Amino acid sequence: MNPPNTSREEIMRVSRKIVSEKGLPALNMRALAKECGIALGTLYNYYSDKDELVVAAIESVWQDILEKSPPDSGVSFSQYITQTYAHIIEKLKDYPDFLAAHSISVAGSVKGKARGMMERFFGKIRVELHEVLLNDKNVDRSVFSDIFCEENLIEHVLDNIIILIIKGKPDCATLTEILDRLLYR
Repeated sequence: MNPPNTSREEIMRVSRKIVSEKGLPALNMRALAKECGIALGTLYNYYSDKDELVVAAIESVWQDILEKSPPDSGVSFSQYITQTYAHIIEKLKDYPDFLAAHSISVAGSVKGKARGMMERFFGKIRVELHEVLLNDKNVDRSVFSDIFCEENLIEHVLDNIIILIIKGKPDCATLTEILDRLLYR
């Protein structure tokens, strides 16, 4: 018999395993307690209900998907977008149907918590994109204006990345081609 998994980190590791193998809808208190080898009551010491567990699992999966090394100092903005997109697509392979299930949870009973957590993760990406854009010395800064500012470009790029991921596109080559033509004259 396996030793019980009773730390929060171990419980989340097992949660990610369930989400990866069976999908987010398969995650529930009983299944997780069984998989961890702990009593159901022990699990309730960590999570008060299924909604709290699902939000924590979604957050843990997003952390796993988005965890990567910081950008190289010499990487261009469009190269960074390509690398980030490829990384996300590769990590999503570990969690089939996660995006669809997460979308349902955002629309369901855990809507506010799941949406807020998702915004935190995308906020992190926004900060990284802004940092890389600012550090890219080859960007033609004259393309920016009061309306078309760096923040609006980053928001537009992030929106497009999300749409491409949802559509299941294997790469973001068209997006980076547009950026190359716009930013590097």
